[in-house]
Amino acid sequence: MIELDELNALMTELGPKLDALQVKHFEGKNFWTVLFDEAVLLYVDLDPARQMLVVSADVAEPLPEARLARYEMILQYNNLWTETGGLRMALDSPEGVVVLLVDVPLAGITRETLATLCGNFVEAVHTWCEILERPLDTGGDTPPADEDAFIVRV
Repeated sequence: MIELDELNALMTELGPKLDALQVKHFEGKNFWTVLFDEAVLLYVDLDPARQMLVVSADVAEPLPEARLARYEMILQYNNLWTETGGLRMALDSPEGVVVLLVDVPLAGITRETLATLCGNFVEAVHTWCEILERPLDTGGDTPPADEDAFIVRV
């Protein structure tokens, strides 16, 4: 099992590797934030019982007139977990912000694998933000041509 000090060192090294604006560890907690840009703040939680990191980010709140269609899209996307690298989405509250999440096993984790995962995760956040904030009549139900934007590869 990776020790908290080792994990904290990995997280600290992640900032410069990805040109993140800030990496912050919350002392006494198994929790970090990684600020990538003005739009993306990653939350990284250590789940010691499952030996996992849970990486999440707020994506966007769907437009009210597109909410039902977007929720349907999200539910279908969640069913594709084997194709998306385990990415899944949830709501932070009824009619609230969509949150993107992924579980990352700690076994064998390295700075490079964590950096690759976080970089791809940020791309997915940007892609979903664009989709969720698009009105229905502008082709918002059509996924982008780059299908890899929906997948987290390590």
